[in-house]
Amino acid sequence: MKKSVALLLLMAIFVYCGCAKDPVKEDFLKYINDDEKLSSLQKECETLYESETGTNFKNYESTLRMLDLAIPKYQDYLDQLKKMKYITPEVLNLQNIQIQCVQARYNYLDYLKYSLKNPSNQMMVIKAEEELRKVDPCYRDWKVKVIQVANNHKVK
Repeated sequence: MKKSVALLLLMAIFVYCGCAKDPVKEDFLKYINDDEKLSSLQKECETLYESETGTNFKNYESTLRMLDLAIPKYQDYLDQLKKMKYITPEVLNLQNIQIQCVQARYNYLDYLKYSLKNPSNQMMVIKAEEELRKVDPCYRDWKVKVIQVANNHKVK
């Protein structure tokens, strides 16, 4: 009798401990740690891009040199993001949105480079502008969803 009660108690503890784990929280923490590992590559990409855009614009030749450096870095960043493996739908969704954001920035830079080398091709200018318009809303959406997952799974 004591053995069966002890066995039932032990089984109840195992069931409780197994249910107490939050797989989304664990996957999300892995995602955040992985993202932190890639942050220096992301920062390098952004710094290169920002060095020749907006008020930092110098001339088209300088912008082309920046693009020659930035495009392979963005491709590397994109490849690294795609290599990360997650298991829960919530975290996979975050990863997919982040990949879409980086892909849009990469596409913009690629189209921009092509349009600077071929100024008569207005279609590439239009495509570059379309991709650029996707970037900021994409990152805003991603940040909102990251915060939602963090709040929903009590990650601070």
